[in-house]
Amino acid sequence: MANLLRFVWEGGSYLFPGQVTIQPHQSNAVTRTTRLPGLSGGHDEYGDEAAPLAIGDIRATWWLDVRREGKPMVELRDTVLSMVDAGAGWLVADFEGRPRRIRIRENNINISIDNKKMAHIMQKVEANFQAKDPRWVSKPGAIYFDEGYSFNTGQIFGGSRYSSASVTGGDVITLVNNGNARTPLYMRVKMTSATPTQIEASHVLPGGRVVAGWRWIKPTVANDVLIVDAARGKVIHDATTGIVSGYPQWTPLYGKGFIMLRPGSNRIELAGWAGNVTVEMDYDDAWR
Repeated sequence: MANLLRFVWEGGSYLFPGQVTIQPHQSNAVTRTTRLPGLSGGHDEYGDEAAPLAIGDIRATWWLDVRREGKPMVELRDTVLSMVDAGAGWLVADFEGRPRRIRIRENNINISIDNKKMAHIMQKVEANFQAKDPRWVSKPGAIYFDEGYSFNTGQIFGGSRYSSASVTGGDVITLVNNGNARTPLYMRVKMTSATPTQIEASHVLPGGRVVAGWRWIKPTVANDVLIVDAARGKVIHDATTGIVSGYPQWTPLYGKGFIMLRPGSNRIELAGWAGNVTVEMDYDDAWR
């Protein structure tokens, strides 16, 4: 069972009442096929790859109840309607004890007023949230803030899903996406005194097929940092002389270059340099 907990935006938040009826799942693919003259069926323009998904549409229904909230109905209504002007924010939900979030904006709110049914006591809210990226995301060990969490239990915050202080010449790394949807990979490579001039990364399926990968070629010095951010489509060279775009020296080798982790185990192969570098990789588990 899933239940909405909170909508959080810059400068504000809305705490949902105890029970909300929602339609949380995003699974409408945007296929693209073309008829071919004289042939049955058609041409699938995405080949064997997954088609992209449509914009997410999350629907929710809940009740405003002055007996539960202890506030006048007009205040409860005003608070709900303020979400329309909030802009984009995080919608946080509980999926059977597992916290997940999705980036959304409030698209439509309808509050029914039926004076024959004690509208001064209870009113029904129906809302639609639009998600440009229709994926719920989370990480292992995620917790809810503002829900009575104790900070003296040894919990460690921050850090990356994978981190290695010394990778020599290359490596094979296994990353596990615990969700059921593909998720973008964030990679950070920091140069040591070995000053590598070429770095390669490949995403290899169990059968050996490479589905994504890139090569970056440029002389570096110690403490230079290369960032390849698949979620934002960015390549950044954080050089000791300043931050610049890394795109001119970055070449996609397979697909679009940026790595999207598939559900389950993912094999990432690093190669192409001499000496040592430090490598960090981070990502969210993702669900439809």
